[in-house]
Amino acid sequence: MTRSTGLKNRILDAICNHTALDVTAPFISLHTGDPSTTGANECTGGDYVRKSASFEASGAGAAGECRNDVAITWTVMPACTVKYVGVWDAIAGNWLWGGQLTADKVVNAGDTFTFAINALKLSDVDV
Repeated sequence: MTRSTGLKNRILDAICNHTALDVTAPFISLHTGDPSTTGANECTGGDYVRKSASFEASGAGAAGECRNDVAITWTVMPACTVKYVGVWDAIAGNWLWGGQLTADKVVNAGDTFTFAINALKLSDVDV
């Protein structure tokens, strides 16, 4: 997964300067191309907006990963091919990181796109 410079700095600050690494509610985005380190190529159109997500009820990653513990659903999607997913620290917040889906998903205008419970795995957060 591609991490933003901002996230890398926040991790280093948390480790080295004892600052809080606080994300009140992560927001998930869908991307038609590589989001790189900025969150580029985000889907647009239809009723698409970033969605708040919840990961593992304990809040702690296990074996270097965490998974969504509730379904994440977008309705009335625009026509697009979703290739990547991203994580933000707020709905209009800072890009944290993103990664490629295991398989591209072609979405027709008006379709619903869902990550079922445990279907979205976040892993490999390195500095």
